[in-house]
Amino acid sequence: MKVSLSVGALLAVTAAAAAETSYLLLHRTPSTSPAWSERAKIYLEPGSAPRYEEVTSKVPKIDAGDARGIYQLALVPADGNKKVVDDSTPMTFAKACHLSALLNESITLHLDESRQAVHGISYDLIGLEVGPHGCPLKSPSSSRDSSPTVRVKLATPQDAISPPPRGPPPTKADGTPLKEGEAPPKEKSFVAKYWYCESDPAQR
Repeated sequence: MKVSLSVGALLAVTAAAAAETSYLLLHRTPSTSPAWSERAKIYLEPGSAPRYEEVTSKVPKIDAGDARGIYQLALVPADGNKKVVDDSTPMTFAKACHLSALLNESITLHLDESRQAVHGISYDLIGLEVGPHGCPLKSPSSSRDSSPTVRVKLATPQDAISPPPRGPPPTKADGTPLKEGEAPPKEKSFVAKYWYCESDPAQR
C-alpha cells in the first residue's frame, strides 16, 4: 500500500512538472490608455517552443510623432488575478511611436535559474530604424494591420566566462619587478644559463 502511494505521488509530481504553463501578455500606453488590457496568451511546455495566441491585434491609440510616449508590456500567470500588475511583474517598454513602423516583433522571455519560471521580458521591433527625434523613419500609421508577425523565444541564464589567467609580471634577473616603461632583460641562451666556465671569474 505504501509503495502504491509513493508511485502515485511520483506520477503526480512528474505530470505537474511536465504540465503546460500559460501566461497572459498585457499591454497599455499609460499616457492615452492607462488601463492594462489583454494582448495575447503565451503557453510554455518543457521541451517545446513557446506558443503564442493573439487575443487582439489592436494597440492602444498612439501618437506616431510623440517621442516621449511609451508602450508597455507585462506578463502575468493566466491562472491568477490577470489584471494585477505590481513591482514583481515582468515588464518591458518601448517608445509608443515605434509601433507605427508596422515591423515584426520579437518577445524574449527570460527564465530563472530553475528554468521553470519567467522572471523577465524584453521586446524588440526587428529592423527598426529611427530618426534624430527617436521615432521611426518610415511613414507613420495610427493603427497596425495584420501583416507583422510576433516571434517568442526563451532565454536561459548563462554562466559567466572566466577571464584567462594572467601570467606573472616581468622581473629583472634578481627577481625584482620591472618599473613602468623599463625593458625586460634579454633572455640568456641555454649555454649562458647552465654552462660553468672556469676561465670566467663571473661564473665562480
